[in-house]
Amino acid sequence: MMLGALARMLSVMEPNRNWKPLARVYNHLRRTAAPSRDKLARLIAASDLFTLGLRLMDTCEEGPDGRCTWESATATACPSRS
Repeated sequence: MMLGALARMLSVMEPNRNWKPLARVYNHLRRTAAPSRDKLARLIAASDLFTLGLRLMDTCEEGPDGRCTWESATATACPSRS
């Protein structure tokens, strides 16, 4: 929350002033605020990530050192990025 950053900034700029009322308001808002985004909807299952990793390893091209190159792996996973 931006209010917390503001409270910290003000307490550094004016350390002798009483900023406890602002800190109380910030703490109350932090406790009672609802998330603005659904973070669970953005989670990707570990099994999907594992499958993607296996697919990347199977389809990548080897570089000069015999290891899979980042460019070939991302081109396979995200064709729009290449």
